[in-house]
Amino acid sequence: EGYFRITSLDLPGHGNSTLPTALNTCFLQIADDIAEIVRTRMQSSAHCVGYSMGGRLVLAMACRHSELVKTSCLISASPGIANSDSRRLRLAYDSDLASYMVGVPMAAFLDYWRRLPLFANGQSATSRNGLDQMDLRSRPLNVARSLSILGTGAQPSFWECLPVLNSPVQLICGSKDTRYVQLALEMQCRLPICRVELIPGAGHRAQVDRPREVSRKIIEFITQHRSERIQE
Repeated sequence: EGYFRITSLDLPGHGNSTLPTALNTCFLQIADDIAEIVRTRMQSSAHCVGYSMGGRLVLAMACRHSELVKTSCLISASPGIANSDSRRLRLAYDSDLASYMVGVPMAAFLDYWRRLPLFANGQSATSRNGLDQMDLRSRPLNVARSLSILGTGAQPSFWECLPVLNSPVQLICGSKDTRYVQLALEMQCRLPICRVELIPGAGHRAQVDRPREVSRKIIEFITQHRSERIQE
């Protein structure tokens, strides 16, 4: 009854995952590649969970490959930037950040990254240490290339897709992460089947600040919807 088979993927440029070799690889291609892994290795639809960049890719899968996604759990993730001019500005920012990453040691970049306002609230010493231990494994060049492919500026907007999503969506964010709390509430107004979970005292990395509570929320949501079938 409580058993789940978990498959965890390193996104391109992160952990032990290699980068795509094709120069024209884009955000949607990565989402399609992940969908193909679900289709071929799991041979069924899956409950998909993703944080931040991973959450944005889960949403892309749900929009483009609805037959493969039973439920979506998005932790501190957004549907992208709706305004095209704002999206171009973000793409330029991501490009500058990627160039900076290539020229500095990973430790120096992480010091800059964890000082961003996004991570200012709710980040415990455990969370900060986790950021170092998890991300120092990655090579700056790989992460920089990944940012150019998978950054918010390179992502199409999925706001218009939300009203037609036919599978349940769970939105998790830390109560102190005010930007993403607002985003979650805006998304909830558009999604047909949605539950917003605010994690008390947590910031943007809610799954690190409050791991047990986040895990419990995810398991409860999946268990509630595990027997449902997606309607075509």
